[in-house]
Amino acid sequence: MPGRCHCVDKNGTRIFGTALHSEADEMHCNCSRLQALSMAVAPEGRLRCTANGNLSPLQCSDTHCYCLTPDGRLDGPPIPIKEPIQRLKCFNANFGHAGNPVLTRCLHERKEAVQRFGKKQGAFITELNHDPPTCDPDGSYAPRQCKGNKCYCVSPSGKEYDMEKYSVPRYSKEAEEMTCNCLREQQLLWDAGPSVASSMLVTTFRLQRCARNGNYLPMQCTTPSSCRCVDSDGYQNSPDVMAWERKRLKCYKEEYDQYFRDEIEDL
Repeated sequence: MPGRCHCVDKNGTRIFGTALHSEADEMHCNCSRLQALSMAVAPEGRLRCTANGNLSPLQCSDTHCYCLTPDGRLDGPPIPIKEPIQRLKCFNANFGHAGNPVLTRCLHERKEAVQRFGKKQGAFITELNHDPPTCDPDGSYAPRQCKGNKCYCVSPSGKEYDMEKYSVPRYSKEAEEMTCNCLREQQLLWDAGPSVASSMLVTTFRLQRCARNGNYLPMQCTTPSSCRCVDSDGYQNSPDVMAWERKRLKCYKEEYDQYFRDEIEDL
């Protein structure tokens, strides 16, 4: 896919792991697929992935840290977790965070919250109005986070996107379907800058509108003259129509018009 690539499971369903198209040859997704088999395990206890869905070379359990080859074989002897993990040849300072070389900031915050308030999710919401962060398989903050009665999108570092524009009621259908794919992937493409070819498709993705839940808005009008439907990954799945004919689109909803006041003259 021009611009960016995704990991999928054996059935073709999208799972964790995204990278620029130029980095596709290095993308194996073996860790992302293993993650699907260990969802009952607490996030801090699972194998760590990299952002593109590969196995992280450095892994830590409750007792030891060790190095892995790209295909998952042990690469050297493990060391006890109480010893400096800097001794491992695969040591990466970005594996953890300041003050904790084993857990990322997200995993550390989550572990502390669970230990302090208990493991029942309901306790965070009803009794304390506090939620531990949700972490992705690479230890970064998951795109969708919830606190109290709201769900919202964050960057991998945990920075909130515009809360006024991109937050939805916690128990709504919008929250249930929330992926934040649009916000996250636009950030990926913009951050890549000149390293991503300025093709028409990449430019289109950078300009697409995101819905309140951070997903791709089902209708897109990226030029003054045409509109189209897109799927959950932002790819066109209908013919283009003139903007004034947009009501013919199967994805059209009047509420979408507000997103395109600069593109559509009759609004």
